[in-house]
Amino acid sequence: MSAGTEHLTTVPDLPPPLADEPGLEPAPQLPAAKVVDEILTQWFLRQLTAKRSP
Repeated sequence: MSAGTEHLTTVPDLPPPLADEPGLEPAPQLPAAKVVDEILTQWFLRQLTAKRSP
């Protein structure tokens, strides 16, 4: 990681579980999990598409 590329994102009121407890049927993502998913998706996109210097 090069200097100046660090970025801290906070998610207010983030609960410890990002999904409901396991059951017999799949449960939808909790709203906070959708926020975290988008943050991580954007981070991975930046990391995987960044041009690296040789």
